[in-house]
Amino acid sequence: MDAEDSAVLVNHPSYARTYVYGNVLIEHEGDGNSQIVHYGGDSGTINDYRKGILHFFHNTIVSTRTGNTTLLRLSTNEESADVRNNVLYVTAGGARLAMLAETGHVWLRNNWARPGWVASHSGGATGTVEDDGTFVTAASPGFVDEAGQDYRLAEGSTAIDGGGPIAAELLVDHSVARQYVVHQRAEPRPMVGAPDIGAFEYCGPGECDPPPIDAGVDDDAGVRLDGSVPTDGGAPRDGGTTPGGDAGAPAEEEGGCGCVMAGRGPNDAAPLALVALVALALRRVRRRRPR
Repeated sequence: MDAEDSAVLVNHPSYARTYVYGNVLIEHEGDGNSQIVHYGGDSGTINDYRKGILHFFHNTIVSTRTGNTTLLRLSTNEESADVRNNVLYVTAGGARLAMLAETGHVWLRNNWARPGWVASHSGGATGTVEDDGTFVTAASPGFVDEAGQDYRLAEGSTAIDGGGPIAAELLVDHSVARQYVVHQRAEPRPMVGAPDIGAFEYCGPGECDPPPIDAGVDDDAGVRLDGSVPTDGGAPRDGGTTPGGDAGAPAEEEGGCGCVMAGRGPNDAAPLALVALVALALRRVRRRRPR
């Protein structure tokens, strides 16, 4: 989405930077259009579009569409995406997955997909897709329970240790410190060897130290792990108006096109989690996101 009604937002330095990470995004058959993420703008006022870069990393994408799936729709050739360490799983087969709709520029690093993916399904595409040669391909990502929508990695998955570093400028405020827990919760993401591709880190027997007592699973939406509701109504611990955010947040709209938002400070940089039906380029996508 673009800030068509605010010159202040459009001209803010953070407007051209968007961060989407640590999410599980599910595209079902019949869920509107076939694009997972739309970045740039949709108002028709191209001068107000973001004209910046989308950092898209450590997400797990699952599409069960029988037709084509497109990862990114970048509105113009002035929008770009740095795509790293994502599981991009299309059940219909690798050839049904395209990285780009038509315009924009995409850089691919250390992602996972089924063999046969294409740059674009459009014969008139003017954008570019650059793969640095670190793509991991296999017939299956090796989930714990695909039918049950448990998209953690099982032992033997080719996504384990297949990731690479995220962009250096993201390490302070956007390191992937947490991972999703069903439903609408999060837990510390362990660090074991090289990073795993996707939203989850695999831990073999005895590989991961238990998290600190005060770093356990987070509640969301005001509901505790036991199903009870706290007396404070689930208000943010810092007394602010939004979980993990500032009441007077700047123009940076992390998550682009309504896809995902991520925290700002070192302690809030963990991925946010929410399972919801939201608009991604004016269509429905069920998504889960760690808080």
